[in-house]
Amino acid sequence: MPVLYYESDPNAYTEAEKAAGRGDSGPVNEQHPLPVQLTWLSEGEDEWGGIEVGHPLPVQVTPGSPRESVAGAQYGLSIGATVVRLTVPPDAQAGEIYVRTASIVFTRDGTDPTATQGFQADASDIIMLNSRNELEKFEAIRQGGVSATGDVEYFTKVAG
Repeated sequence: MPVLYYESDPNAYTEAEKAAGRGDSGPVNEQHPLPVQLTWLSEGEDEWGGIEVGHPLPVQVTPGSPRESVAGAQYGLSIGATVVRLTVPPDAQAGEIYVRTASIVFTRDGTDPTATQGFQADASDIIMLNSRNELEKFEAIRQGGVSATGDVEYFTKVAG
């Protein structure tokens, strides 16, 4: 899991503050939380400004790495009267399930679904699983007397 690091602006602190341990860098944790109030200095200005509606934090949106399919898709997964769990590939971080033939009831938290307890998905619905945790804890059963079929595809990251 990636660790978030902070790095203080060395010009933002006096020599006394630096001597007291400010103005350094390290992992964000309980001893070194992210700052409660963010400030910034506009180019050409000499006063620090707060982040607010009229002065938002300047950002640039950059495209991330593409989402890629992971080997190990489960096509034609049979969902019957007993609880079905997914066989999650090691590199999978997200998944999509296309409900192909009949209604199912599912949970994402490891709770066993029943025909009336959980979330219902009908034929042609797509279920989005947005984390490794949801993939590992997904459970489903058929909703009525007819077994369902679903297709599962796994991905390296969440869509979007």
